[in-house]
Amino acid sequence: RLESPGAVSRAPYVSEIYTKDGERIPFEFTTRCINREGSIAGVIGLASDLRLARRLETEIRRSNLYLDTVVSHAPVGIVLTDRQCMILDANPAAVSLFGAPGSNALVGNPFHGLFEQQSHVLRDTLFRVLADEAEGRVTHSQTTAFGAAMNCDMNVIPLRQEEGGCADSLLILMTDLTNQIELQQNLVQSERLSAIGEIVAGVAHELNNPL
Repeated sequence: RLESPGAVSRAPYVSEIYTKDGERIPFEFTTRCINREGSIAGVIGLASDLRLARRLETEIRRSNLYLDTVVSHAPVGIVLTDRQCMILDANPAAVSLFGAPGSNALVGNPFHGLFEQQSHVLRDTLFRVLADEAEGRVTHSQTTAFGAAMNCDMNVIPLRQEEGGCADSLLILMTDLTNQIELQQNLVQSERLSAIGEIVAGVAHELNNPL
């Protein structure tokens, strides 16, 4: 810096200092020439301890990895939309529920428009949650635009980027009800068979008495 005082200040550079006990401390250094009466009197350097910043970066990476893992392996569909209900992101479970070839087939499309028939109930629920900024819930059974039969219980949650701000996006949690519906149908069928069995047994008993 003393040899080229007129040069543009270099960008901060990072180096590590080893203490006597072996600890490695990362520092960010910046330098500037000291000018006194038109002549260079020296160089002043500023050093910033980066240990806290490094710890924060590590925690952020760990949190992001944890969040990505949870979303990717969640057993429920997770969809994020903007204020126009256009899909911004979807996890693998949501892609499977829609029967889409991939998340790219969902992104950029209106959530309520990805079905064979326009659902006014679903659309009204999404926009009402945005307007009221209160969680909503709707059960939706319809064939998707990709040919999949969807039977889902949807929790619609408004999201805000800033505290106190207006809701600017939606988080939609989709729980598949297909197995539950099949179990209910099987239960109804079993109850019907049981009732028929009781009727047949009663008739047989009534016929058996005179015989």
